Amino acid sequence: MAATRAWRRAEGGKVVELLRASPFDAKALGGMLEAQATRRHNFQRSVQSAWLDQIVAMTAEERAAYADRLEQRIRHPKRRSWRH
Repeated sequence: MAATRAWRRAEGGKVVELLRASPFDAKALGGMLEAQATRRHNFQRSVQSAWLDQIVAMTAEERAAYADRLEQRIRHPKRRSWRH
């Protein structure tokens, strides 16, 4: 988690640097945004693949129980308090 925060902070610093650059380089900022989108997409695909692998490994009974739990959460989502 700390490494991710440090990476995000560094990336945010690069965005600030690109925004302040004179002359402004829209292509560089656009490239950075495209790289971010690609990383997010790749991460999402890996999560989906891992989830599907888990589902495939389940028995019919385990999948049914999982579906029941998912349905319960959809019908009755937990309310999260954002206050501490």
